[in-house]
Amino acid sequence: MSRTRRARWLGVCALGLAAVLIAFAAPPPAPQTLIAISGDGSLTLRWEAVPGATSYTLGRRTSATTGNYTMVATGITALTHTDTGRTNGTPYYYIVTATGPDGTSGPSNQARGTPVAALPEGTVVRWPLANSSAADADVIRYAFGPRNIGRYDFHAGLDLNAAQGTPVHAVMAGTVTNRIEWDGVTTGSGNNLLVSHGAGRWTAYLHLHGFAAGIGIGSAVSAGQIIGYVGKTGATSNHLHFTYFVGLASEASNEMRSRSPLELLPRTTGVGAQAVFSTSGNRTVDILIPAQHNTIRWIILRGAGVTRLVDYYDIVGQGSTLRDNPNQSGLLLQVAAPTIPYPGGGGTVQLVVSPDPEAPWGDFEPTRITVLDFHGNTLVDRTAYEAWKLTHGLALDAADDSDADTDGLPLLVEYALDLDPHVATWVGAPQFVRADADRVEFTYRRRRPELSYTVEASTDLVNWSAAEVTQDFAVTGDQVTATATLGAAGRKFLRLSVTR
Repeated sequence: MSRTRRARWLGVCALGLAAVLIAFAAPPPAPQTLIAISGDGSLTLRWEAVPGATSYTLGRRTSATTGNYTMVATGITALTHTDTGRTNGTPYYYIVTATGPDGTSGPSNQARGTPVAALPEGTVVRWPLANSSAADADVIRYAFGPRNIGRYDFHAGLDLNAAQGTPVHAVMAGTVTNRIEWDGVTTGSGNNLLVSHGAGRWTAYLHLHGFAAGIGIGSAVSAGQIIGYVGKTGATSNHLHFTYFVGLASEASNEMRSRSPLELLPRTTGVGAQAVFSTSGNRTVDILIPAQHNTIRWIILRGAGVTRLVDYYDIVGQGSTLRDNPNQSGLLLQVAAPTIPYPGGGGTVQLVVSPDPEAPWGDFEPTRITVLDFHGNTLVDRTAYEAWKLTHGLALDAADDSDADTDGLPLLVEYALDLDPHVATWVGAPQFVRADADRVEFTYRRRRPELSYTVEASTDLVNWSAAEVTQDFAVTGDQVTATATLGAAGRKFLRLSVTR
């Protein structure tokens, strides 16, 4: 090789090496899943770790779409930061970036948060129909969030069914700041009241049949005082639509500032959700949660290197038209028809989540879903697993002995809850027992004989019992066959728990 050609070759190699070095010397990827959790005069920001990041920078602004971000903090080495000195009732918008040895990432998803004042010590909060401060005193028909009323919409409050004329009580002490009388024609909120409770909090009571005597703008009301009566003005059926607002800009209801009323009302805590990954190839994940305990705020779906996050408060903040679009932040949200005991309330919400096929990053196969409540507590966090969705109805006619769907509801039989496959595995799919059409038979393997295995059944994802399950129906080596009673029409969920 001539000296000139050798020099050219070395030059090309040097350029190639430089290109490789430049390719590897890249900043870290942008952080994902930034959320903002409300506090009194503060917001706590949380995000997930980024590979290669040595620190993080947090930015804030007061508009969802315009204006520059003010730098809140730099050099953050934790995965959380509390931004103090914020004004209660004011929405704030945040991003976080990651910094590594080779630069700074692009921005994360934008997180919305609104600080809210703590309730004064001794404050009594009551459910509006039961007039009780007991947990879950009223039965919820439709919770805050996506719902199915023959079409998809996003519900910005709670619907509580009751007969016409049922007294409606103020949930806390406050002052009536708006009273609107129905015009007798318009579909909408009907007769309704807005009550200010101070410290940037309001509650609204819609579709009233009428107002209690003496209740008008300026009326001071006490917790539990009757302020109106259940009706269906502006609606098609008797119920109370109850709304909770934080940070209204005027004494007029604005559902862009609504929040889940379960932030305010006495409720049972610690009730989680369930997630069932589809095995039919349609890339959906079913989230199941009792309507009575539907405290969902954030849904995070991951797969194929893509992470998408939906924030209910971000959705409702778009206004009544945009919030009713089921395509949100790269996810498609769908809701199954309400379950028995609908329409009275108390059923299970079945939310079907999937990647938005029209999103620019395209469709992807979900491999993990995380659902958080409005305090940032985890309701469910699980990875894809084998699950069975049987299309047979639960109220099978034993004489007919057919697989006809007689109640219009699917049977969801859930896979073992987050069990290591070295501990237990399911074998095949559940089968209906032909001789006894209200039972289903299933098989699993005990991988660790020193552990105790129990199969439990539930119809509401809250109350689990082994009483309906015949344990150890047949045992062959480490393989166990058992049966579970399906009972009345509805959904049956099975879980396999292991204890030492």
